[in-house]
Amino acid sequence: MHALFQQKENLYWTTCIASNARNQKKLWRSLSNILRRDKDASTPTPLLTAEKLSQFFIDKINDVRAETGNFDLPIFTTYTGKQFTSFQENMKEDIRKLLLGSPPKTCSLDPIPTSALLESVDILLPFICAMCNASRREGSLPATQKTAIITPVVKKPRLDPEEPQNYRPISNLTFISKVIERIVTNQIKDHLADNDLMPSVQSAYRQGHSTETAVLKVISDIIDAADTQKVTLLGLLDMSAAFDTVDHKILLERLEV
Repeated sequence: MHALFQQKENLYWTTCIASNARNQKKLWRSLSNILRRDKDASTPTPLLTAEKLSQFFIDKINDVRAETGNFDLPIFTTYTGKQFTSFQENMKEDIRKLLLGSPPKTCSLDPIPTSALLESVDILLPFICAMCNASRREGSLPATQKTAIITPVVKKPRLDPEEPQNYRPISNLTFISKVIERIVTNQIKDHLADNDLMPSVQSAYRQGHSTETAVLKVISDIIDAADTQKVTLLGLLDMSAAFDTVDHKILLERLEV
């Protein structure tokens, strides 16, 4: 019985890995399941309150900002090429394709389950299309679509669930807000790619690029240096709360120039 179970389990995971060979995200998720990385993840205990967890992240951001508050202001070079002045309106077919291609995740803030929305997509499509285009045309997103449900998840198994620094806050947003975000992202990325504004060695947030291509680039450079008898020095930077500490004023100024 045990031998048969092991045989079936090996066959299942072999088939799963083979079927996801071209999908890096699903492939790594399958490997994580095989290695049981998330099986022993701790859960929040009643002793760690939401107020304590929230205050920890507020203090963390304030501390990072305080440490960088005296730095020199950034210097921007004015871009003289083609400007991105407005978003294009999407046709119903484009919105429909985007809806059906989005992960069918549901947030408790959604008025209806995402599965029900997708089942009635052809009926709701004119209204969703009007909402998405109006949001980008007016340059605003309703406050209801900016609200998220925050779920704290322990970063690694066996970490102390009583310590706030061991948690990663996961934001669960409404389905429509993520659709609008994806539309905006696609148009901005297309503009950056068409005008060659992306760094040539950047792997993040680019189609056909990932952490795998970044690692391959580094390894290739190290091998090339070794072949020419050069010394390689690798510096790795781990930015604490990198996205949370982005200065919105500086970001907007950078986008304007």
